[in-house]
Amino acid sequence: MWCEDGWTVTHRRTGPELSFHRTWAEYRDGFGDISGDHWLGNEIVHLMTYNKTYKLRLEFESYNNNSYWVEYDDFYLSPESDNYTLYLNDTSFVGNVSEDSMINHYDHQFTTHDRDNDRSGQNCAILYQGGWWFYHCADAVLTAWYPDDPTCTTFPARCFKYAGITGVNCDTGCLLKQGTMKIKATG
Repeated sequence: MWCEDGWTVTHRRTGPELSFHRTWAEYRDGFGDISGDHWLGNEIVHLMTYNKTYKLRLEFESYNNNSYWVEYDDFYLSPESDNYTLYLNDTSFVGNVSEDSMINHYDHQFTTHDRDNDRSGQNCAILYQGGWWFYHCADAVLTAWYPDDPTCTTFPARCFKYAGITGVNCDTGCLLKQGTMKIKATG
């Protein structure tokens, strides 16, 4: 595991080189290089956080070169038998963004292209080309398609983004160059 200032890095993405369009088994077990771009693995994160007290921190940099962060208390993932449902204390949201874009992901199961658990009429993991805790697709997807250009003109709604940077109706200001998810024990 890779740690930074007491935080365990569970996900890092800094460019398009590592594809996040992966299977359920790959997201369960983890992939990539933990010192670089990677997904630590839902099973590892579940074992670390279930019935324990953890904080979640997301850090990202937009294409307009601004840095942002958000944090949540009481983070954990449920077991695989519950499809690694994401739990956060939604009232604990703090950060330097306009809105909480993770609000539509609380209490939702993980979805991949080969295991559709979202509540949309389509498989959001296929649409966004990455696994995530989708509801009716997403406002915050740190695993989505990485655009070839910073304006993401091909599929702007489906890109690597955090809509809360600029608000729900995000333009290119919410597209990300890089993003990180970290967890830290608090109790």
